[in-house]
Amino acid sequence: MASFKDGHCHPLFAGREALGPSITDCDSLAEIQSVIAKYATENPEVEWIDAGAFQRDLATDRFDLDLEACGGKPVSCMPTITTLYG
Repeated sequence: MASFKDGHCHPLFAGREALGPSITDCDSLAEIQSVIAKYATENPEVEWIDAGAFQRDLATDRFDLDLEACGGKPVSCMPTITTLYG
């Protein structure tokens, strides 16, 4: 049924995510924090960091991420989305 399988994409999100550090394959909160902190240090000119998606089971909410390691820059990230189809 078309209503349950809506094939679509989010090119704007993909473009934004490509500009920042990749945290999708990180296996721990410490690794996410390290990757974002390294990016913040190496890119002092950016005003905010779009880190893309992280594995949902690594954090229950944004406070688990403890993004203070970013030097006070705002960080945008989100948990990966799992679907009913795997």
